[in-house]
Amino acid sequence: MIHMAKTSYHHGNLKEDLVASAAQVLAEEGLSGFSLREVARRTGVSHAAPGHHFGSAEVLLSHVAAQGFNVLADNVAEAAEGVEDPGEKMIAAGKAYIRTALDNPGHFSVMMGSVDGIAETQECEEAGQRAFEQIVELSAELIQARGSDMNPLDLAFLCWSTVHGYAMLQDKVEKIADIREVVHSLDDSLRIIVERI
Repeated sequence: MIHMAKTSYHHGNLKEDLVASAAQVLAEEGLSGFSLREVARRTGVSHAAPGHHFGSAEVLLSHVAAQGFNVLADNVAEAAEGVEDPGEKMIAAGKAYIRTALDNPGHFSVMMGSVDGIAETQECEEAGQRAFEQIVELSAELIQARGSDMNPLDLAFLCWSTVHGYAMLQDKVEKIADIREVVHSLDDSLRIIVERI
């Protein structure tokens, strides 16, 4: 999970703390419990502080999403690093995706559009594009290795939708399985895809 230490705000950490608090509210309360006032309360600042730094709840939510996309991109890159086989690299990336989603439900809810009213900011757009381009690059590498004529975008969407489907079940995970079973099941599903390219 993403944790931001609450340190002295005059050093420029308040915006990060507000984003972390917003993600926490979303994870615990959902959109119904989300407000700038609640974010301020959890951060330990005046109720006007979130509005002063972000202007609106929609912009704050966009920052939560951008942070989530950047963490996802970092986790996918780390998981794929050092893995030589392109198929195994895609599977590692998929596992990183599901773990990121399960560890950061507040971020994930706004990253993937299950929360309405997010401002369209350049930061969020660029972070989302960065995360998706990683999957496209992994797809292109896998296609080239297999000698396939499949379109990398098609494979990227297929793999992304597969792991996204698992991630969307995150609210049910504790009721139906533990994380090891979910990741094992995801591994099997992605292996079916990558072995048929």
